[in-house]
Amino acid sequence: MATKELQIELDLPEDLIEVLDRVAAAVKEDRATVMRRALEHYAEQEGAIILDEAAGLAELDAGLSVDFDDVLKESYAIIEAAEARRAKRAG
Repeated sequence: MATKELQIELDLPEDLIEVLDRVAAAVKEDRATVMRRALEHYAEQEGAIILDEAAGLAELDAGLSVDFDDVLKESYAIIEAAEARRAKRAG
């Protein structure tokens, strides 16, 4: 099934349009294709990071977090117990 395409209007600085035109000429594509690829790349890279951070903040707001100091204390306790077992085995 084909994805529905929507047309948007976007105001961009002239110098950015010039760069997009030069890139389009270099890859022998039209400006719209270059812009679409740039937006897809942004959505996949930067967008994914932003959405992950937003989800993390929503979890914090919902109280679905653990205090880092508690995690650190538990981690140190696990390490100390493992080192004590290793020392006991080593005799």
